[in-house]
Amino acid sequence: MSKHWALIVRSFVRFLLAFLVAIVASAAAQETGGPTTVFDGARLIDGTGAAAIAKSVLVIQGDQIIAVGKHGKVHYPKSARVIDVQGKTIVPGLINAHGHLGLVVGAAQRADAYTAVNVESALLQYEQYGVTSMLSLGLNRRPAL
Repeated sequence: MSKHWALIVRSFVRFLLAFLVAIVASAAAQETGGPTTVFDGARLIDGTGAAAIAKSVLVIQGDQIIAVGKHGKVHYPKSARVIDVQGKTIVPGLINAHGHLGLVVGAAQRADAYTAVNVESALLQYEQYGVTSMLSLGLNRRPAL
């Protein structure tokens, strides 16, 4: 074998070894990112304007989405917790860009309702509605304890 071909083979072997090390390191990093939860079977709307995915797989590791796609096309660890969400729809978090947070108690709107406890309660209720971000307008003061 000529020196030229030997150099090419050695370079290719080095590249291949580096590539394999990178793959193993990447897999190890994913495995240590926290528990993995898979939502399987929902209709998924990603918010980009693309068509909804009728039967999707959404993979969350720790607190990050690490994969999303069609059922059967997305890989995830065998140790993942898989939740069957067929018949449900997954959408991006909603944004309330004009809200008056913590002003309502029961069905009554009151200025004295603006307390830390009531604000937290309202935020938890918004979360139940799918609102993940909020711009609160009015009563720009510290809430009463």
